[in-house]
Amino acid sequence: MSEKRYYWLKLKEGFFSQKEIKKLRSIAGGDTYTIIYLKMQLKSLAENGSLFYEGFEDDFATELALEIDENAENVKVTLLYLEKHGLIEKIINEHLEEFHLPAVKESTGTETSSAVRVRRHRNKKMLQSNIVVTPMKQIVNGELELELELDKDIKQEIERKEKKSLPKKDSANNNALKSFTYTDMIKEIIEYLNVKCNKRYTLNNSSYNKHIIARIKEGYNINDFKKVIDNKLHDTFFKSNTQYYNPITLFRISNFEKYLNEDINNTAAPPEATAAEIAEFDKVFKDVACR
Repeated sequence: MSEKRYYWLKLKEGFFSQKEIKKLRSIAGGDTYTIIYLKMQLKSLAENGSLFYEGFEDDFATELALEIDENAENVKVTLLYLEKHGLIEKIINEHLEEFHLPAVKESTGTETSSAVRVRRHRNKKMLQSNIVVTPMKQIVNGELELELELDKDIKQEIERKEKKSLPKKDSANNNALKSFTYTDMIKEIIEYLNVKCNKRYTLNNSSYNKHIIARIKEGYNINDFKKVIDNKLHDTFFKSNTQYYNPITLFRISNFEKYLNEDINNTAAPPEATAAEIAEFDKVFKDVACR
């Protein structure tokens, strides 16, 4: 299972001094529109500045208003203003509409849960050792080197504890995983999705491959992807709206862990692919590989 990651928005000192923001706040309802813009940035943090329209409502503005608990008309006005002033970019891909906020990438802060533990442990050690902690940096009797050594020791101690708590893995399986490239993994995942959901997704589409690679880097394996697909095969809403059986909806960060951990004990097993279906999709991917 991947390690939990925290995100935050680093609001620049001059944010409210920007001409675009000053003009936005000057119009009627401008403060509300500014809050909506900030909420949009916060919502997009985990997706590297992107928001997605998945078709749950009639249009993106109404769907976004539902997600951030704002009035739909106010969201529509905000989107029009942001688009006019280049603060949001609309990207149409094969499956979903994507809305990118360029300012978010350089304003995103992030750290893992282990980094949080290291920082808290370090501060605790410093307090116990009567070490002075300043807002800008930690100073140990004027020697920064001692602080760095303390950080290193604490991190190593936490890593040792974490390794002890992890289940032992079969070395043969580990070697096999190391030799498995991203391309191999993407191929197996997309082929499985195509067979199970009767789709014909290609292997070289960066718009959804980036979500697969991101989840792999977080520590998820092929079986996790397959479990997400199998879990959603039991989902009544997905069965009635098969357009959501796509790599972006299934594998994006805001959905993946939730879908992976859904309880499906009270539902029927997902249908197995027939030999004819497997042969058909094998042919499709051979054709794609030859292009």
